[in-house]
Amino acid sequence: FMSQEQDETVSRSQLAAAEKHVPSMLLKSMLDAGASSFGKAFVLYALPMSLLRGELKKTILRRASALAAFMGIAKATQMCLFQQKNQTIRYYSQAIAGGLGATIALAIDKGLGYNTLVIWFAIRAARCLLEENIFGQFLNNIPHMPTAVMCLSASQILSAWVRYPVDLDQGYRKFLDIHGGRPRWVMQRLGAPNSPVPYPLLIIRKPGTSAVSDGIQFFLAGLKRASRLYGPLYVVALLFGLFQAKNRSTQRIGKLLLNFVSNVVRSSVFLSAYCTIAWTAFGLIYLFPHSAARGATLVSLRRHVWAAGLATLLERKERRPELASYCATYAIDSVWRRMERINPRLTKIQPFLASILLIASCSILLHHYNKQPALVTKWVLGFDTVKEKKAEENTGNEGEVQASESPIQV
Repeated sequence: FMSQEQDETVSRSQLAAAEKHVPSMLLKSMLDAGASSFGKAFVLYALPMSLLRGELKKTILRRASALAAFMGIAKATQMCLFQQKNQTIRYYSQAIAGGLGATIALAIDKGLGYNTLVIWFAIRAARCLLEENIFGQFLNNIPHMPTAVMCLSASQILSAWVRYPVDLDQGYRKFLDIHGGRPRWVMQRLGAPNSPVPYPLLIIRKPGTSAVSDGIQFFLAGLKRASRLYGPLYVVALLFGLFQAKNRSTQRIGKLLLNFVSNVVRSSVFLSAYCTIAWTAFGLIYLFPHSAARGATLVSLRRHVWAAGLATLLERKERRPELASYCATYAIDSVWRRMERINPRLTKIQPFLASILLIASCSILLHHYNKQPALVTKWVLGFDTVKEKKAEENTGNEGEVQASESPIQV
């Protein structure tokens, strides 16, 4: 009996010693995981941005540090909360981590609260919430819903770009200036406060061309411009796919190369058709004689440039919702900028609203992390649905064992 009691005393002392090391081990794991996520996020943003701009600026470093801090703090916080016994805290661990990470990131770089980023995050968060209720299912069952959103976005974006370019995000305005394909003097003449150009917009055509021939030439030139944009983007995606272990077989490599060519061609055709339709669909304005008589005003432009959104049908079906979200972001941003021009007091409340919306959106997005890109959730943050489900099951089993053992101990 003495030896048995001594063994029990030794085992209890070992368990007590192990329990003392648990907090330090958890802290070490949190710091390691947070540092890993911080480093990956920093490189993921700073490297491509410095290559695109040809130099590493302080603004890039600040933005990279803010995004990296968001990822690192979110991962460390999630690990800490997921170890708690309270099931509610564990369930919302990603949401709490996302909100805290976004708050710290905003403190490091207040520029994260600019309109387009916040709106884009908010749209993605809203999509996550809508997928879980009846209204979201109803919207998903509407045929060609992304194309309809693209048409509405095109009517706002393109009309503002032609008539009031100041209402657009300057980066997106440069993008449209390049792929819009019209000379600067033409765009200046079309813009306000100049008088509206009369239809059929002869000013946009090259000398000696008809509407059809000018449209064909514009489309072919647009294909060349679009391929220079999408080619490098899909090369990066191709390289990322080739580095994955599951894509080492000859069959998988062949499929990746085929998808690469298909993606470049389809996206280039989409962008070129989008811009071509925007300029050549002015015939629709004659369905509204009063607007046609007033010339290319903001309202008149909206009544025919919406047709550019129909080019979305040329893209792959799975890419259409992302395109719709992307363009809706800039459409909403242009509406807000116009509201600020009309009512300058809105500029004072914008930072406050943007901060709240960004923090809430990050919480929702990380709570639905399994619906986000794997590059962010699995590689950067290291979230693993399978492991976490097993951990929850183990916790539940431990609770059942303790409950079953307690009467015996009594």
